[in-house]
Amino acid sequence: MFQDETSHKFWEISFVGTKQSISFGRVGSVGTTKEKVFNSTELCTSDSLKGINEKLKKGYIEIENSISISVSDNSTPNDKISSYLKAQRDSYKGKLKAMTNLKPLFVEVLQKLDVFDFENYKKNTAHEIETHLTEWWTNPSKGINPDEVIYSILFEYDYYLAKNVQAHSYGIVSWEDFKLHTKSFDMGYSYDFAEGFEANPGISLNFFDNLEVFNGRDNLPDDIDEYELAYMEGYQELLKLYLFSGLVALNEVFKSLNEKGIFKKINTKKGFMFMIGEHDMGEVFPIYALK
Repeated sequence: MFQDETSHKFWEISFVGTKQSISFGRVGSVGTTKEKVFNSTELCTSDSLKGINEKLKKGYIEIENSISISVSDNSTPNDKISSYLKAQRDSYKGKLKAMTNLKPLFVEVLQKLDVFDFENYKKNTAHEIETHLTEWWTNPSKGINPDEVIYSILFEYDYYLAKNVQAHSYGIVSWEDFKLHTKSFDMGYSYDFAEGFEANPGISLNFFDNLEVFNGRDNLPDDIDEYELAYMEGYQELLKLYLFSGLVALNEVFKSLNEKGIFKKINTKKGFMFMIGEHDMGEVFPIYALK
């Protein structure tokens, strides 16, 4: 929705598979709806997310039901996970681009994300996952019980305003509330850890490296009070942008590795998913689901 002294407009978008529908007009009116069909789901998703980003840059405010993103029932869980992660990333990017009073430090940190070498990160992370899969996650000599059915693998990290953040891995079993999720959720506490699969080596989260500048008074410029930092315009959005940019990359890594068939080594339950979350925060994010 957009409102200034002279106008009060709405803009809504939904896209399913290759079909896109956009409704717009003056608030209170029926408005106009335009539909478009693309040659592929990827083109439709890309164009739709681009449109959302452009509207946010122009000052539109995302409110409930103002921007709807849907995926067809024929889509795989990973299509839905990928669409969710990318939509979140692009939404926060658009919000930041629309802000005109960002602190210079925030602008600098935002620019560093733009030049972060995600391709190299994905290459290194893929190697890391393959190594840990063999040496830790499926290795009986490390205490793993190959007959135990794994519901999920959780990657959990602690404080992330630092360099070289690591997320440890946990095999989740006997999860009473288990079901496949394609968006963030609270996993609760009705589960156990698999034998030999608790706080094992997991994955590196080097995409957080540039956030170290927010770690404590000594790293901050004089115009930023560390006690006011969390409430400053753009700060929370910047943290979320870094997070979802990294999760999009991780989704792509797990997808490429799954296509190689390496996860067949894990004794998984139907609906198994890789997920990630900050320690003791409750909320976790799906990264990738196995068929």
